[in-house]
Amino acid sequence: MQVAGRWRKVSRSECSAPYPELLELESGGRYTGWNEAPSAFHPLWDRGGWEPAGSGRLRISLANDAVREYAVKRDGDVLVFHDGDGCRIEYARA
Repeated sequence: MQVAGRWRKVSRSECSAPYPELLELESGGRYTGWNEAPSAFHPLWDRGGWEPAGSGRLRISLANDAVREYAVKRDGDVLVFHDGDGCRIEYARA
């Protein structure tokens, strides 16, 4: 699954608030996430690495340097993450 590119968060649920408004996934396994000002949150994904973790799963390093695994699905220009706690975080290609 190809996930590299620039993505804009479209989810507005309370549980998706800590995730960055903008996410750039580089093909080499690095990423940068940021929020547009003003924001009440420092994004959970700010800068780090990502890697495939099996079919439909990605491992992403968090702002605190922990690594978390997410279920992920891409449907055209939409990329959806599921965090394992029931939160769905949806991005559209920017």
